[in-house]
Amino acid sequence: TVSGQYTVAAQIRLGLNTDPDSRPDSGTGDGEDDTAQVTFRVGDPGSMAQFSSPNPNQLPLPPLQSNQPPVEPAKTGWQLGLALSRRVVATNDTLTGYVTLANRGGAAASAVQVQVQLPAGISFLSSPGWTASGALLTADAVAVPAGGSIRRSVKLKMGAGAQPVFVLKAQVLSSDKPDAFSTPGNGFVNGEEDTAQADLRIGFVIRP
Repeated sequence: TVSGQYTVAAQIRLGLNTDPDSRPDSGTGDGEDDTAQVTFRVGDPGSMAQFSSPNPNQLPLPPLQSNQPPVEPAKTGWQLGLALSRRVVATNDTLTGYVTLANRGGAAASAVQVQVQLPAGISFLSSPGWTASGALLTADAVAVPAGGSIRRSVKLKMGAGAQPVFVLKAQVLSSDKPDAFSTPGNGFVNGEEDTAQADLRIGFVIRP
């Protein structure tokens, strides 16, 4: 009943024989192969809320060791997300794209721009704060504090297309502060953290 990401976990509670590499009833968060998880989303695809199965009997785990590089105080650290209100649409349907931009660096940015690339068959509908140039949509520059995030939405329309799957791409186009991990404006498909993709397809849509 609440929008967000849900993780449902299961584990073996009791085993009649000894398991050489797992401990029954040791909790669902220890990564052993007698546990399993499934994750799914509900409602608003732009929601950042997360919900997980309770795990009250977890055996003690070793201290978490971060594998992330240290935060650089004079640089930003852009992480970009792209989601769609629906991933199965019909011709002439309208939908909403959600771009989430998080700053994991130590420096605040006062002017950062995000750009979305639309595939053929999807068109832009007038949305505040966005400018269209062909298939490229550019958001107005915004400020993002260190450790903060923003979300921008854009209205889109599905046209008639031959291909069954459409892929939207996004990137951080420019930033007034350097990024510690990525290079703004250097493309949509280089695998850097300041890029993101979302896909959808044309299918049968059942309407009430």
